Amino acid sequence: MTGMRAATGGSRREIILGRMLLLTVLAAVLVLSACADKAGKEANPAQQTTNVSQDGEKGVTDPSSDSTQGEDERPLSPFTYEISRSADADPATWERGIRDYVLAGETHAYHVTFSHPVDHASVESQGLVAEGLEVEYDWHSDSAVTVRLRWEDTAATEEYGDFYFGFGHARAADGLARPVQEDHGIFIQPTRPKTFAFFDPSTGNRDTFLKSLISYTRLDRSPSGKDVLAEETAARESFFVYHYTLLDREGNRLMLLDTASPVWLRDDDVLLYRKDRSIVLYDVGTGLEQVVWAASAPVEWVYFDYHAPSGKLVVVTLHENEKRELEGDLYLHEQVTDREPRVFRDVFRDSGQYMGVYPEGVKFIDGNKLFVEYIENRDTYHRERRVMDWTTGELIALEPADDMLPLTRGSVLKHAEGKWQIVGLADDGAQPLAVDDGQWYRAIPVNEDWVALIAGGDAADLLHVPTASIHAMKERLMVPFPWSGEAAYSIPELNR
Repeated sequence: MTGMRAATGGSRREIILGRMLLLTVLAAVLVLSACADKAGKEANPAQQTTNVSQDGEKGVTDPSSDSTQGEDERPLSPFTYEISRSADADPATWERGIRDYVLAGETHAYHVTFSHPVDHASVESQGLVAEGLEVEYDWHSDSAVTVRLRWEDTAATEEYGDFYFGFGHARAADGLARPVQEDHGIFIQPTRPKTFAFFDPSTGNRDTFLKSLISYTRLDRSPSGKDVLAEETAARESFFVYHYTLLDREGNRLMLLDTASPVWLRDDDVLLYRKDRSIVLYDVGTGLEQVVWAASAPVEWVYFDYHAPSGKLVVVTLHENEKRELEGDLYLHEQVTDREPRVFRDVFRDSGQYMGVYPEGVKFIDGNKLFVEYIENRDTYHRERRVMDWTTGELIALEPADDMLPLTRGSVLKHAEGKWQIVGLADDGAQPLAVDDGQWYRAIPVNEDWVALIAGGDAADLLHVPTASIHAMKERLMVPFPWSGEAAYSIPELNR
């Protein structure tokens, strides 16, 4: 019996100890669970309850509050802003093209409206710094400010560089990091008035066209004189971007043109230009577009050259082969609207490395001859130059030269041994130019007798092809459009 009692007493103590141990384990589990839940909420704020402020934005509240339990979460509304300028009440002198052209020496007020209240310091530290520029801020509220810009007279420029006026890095006053929906900044160029005029090299006549702040880089009147094709140039990183606008004869802006390389047809107010991988006609009078040629297979590049005296058109396509050469195919149109052009495949293989900039080395030198230039060897960068017969497609190699530019009347301008000379004229043969120091890199026909030679900085000289002479001008000529018949120039107003 004694042993029995002893056994019974030990079992009771074990039961009591076991129950105490179980309670301890359960308590520990509850503590760990509570800690894990707290840590999870801290790691995932999205599980916290939210409320909605008066401006419609969500804000974090006390999790113990029952006022917003179960409310749907909404993302932060994006940050936007708008820049405006009063056209009627603005006393300053300015014009709007692809950028705002403002008169240096005057104060120009821009009104900026933000979609949310903003931190003033973040707006005023946007980096609105430029030589000769003074900036003032006049705050109307936390979401509206007038910014006044004044450039000194000496800050006026006619170059392509712009001043960027934008506030994409401004911060909202509530401190929340809002996404920028769209940056509505603008470009501004401080400048001075310019008088644009046209010069006819065949007659020597000058014709004043327009006084404007806009820094047009090319101008060309239509055959009827009713409309003017205008170009503005912008510098974007390492490339120039060209924008085209149609003006009336008084210089008023009529419409922007979604085009590349536009040129007037010889006898009609019709523009010929490239659009994507197509060549298009645009009738200014009717406003209708007509596709005259479109690539039927994928190609890397398409360009064209138009010979106004004969009305002929050559379209060139470049497509890359397995050797990374650009194979050139030529489509010869007897007239622009020719629906069945003659095709010459693989006329040349250009081996140059262009980094996205494609060569345009096929040009008319008269109605029956094409000048063809391409890089034959990418290691030596050797340029091969040939003349192609329009009728037969026969290619005739030209003698090597340091440089060569296509002209008119079946001739080219050749630079070799430090001298420039015109070669290929049927009647007189080679003719040396009176000047040897020209640094020209491009030639543009004005008419059959006159060609504009383009040097660095887009300075243009007029070459009279029959006499191989350069026409000296006191004005700085603008780069002409092909076959314009005249060259535009501008004279800046130095003193206001």
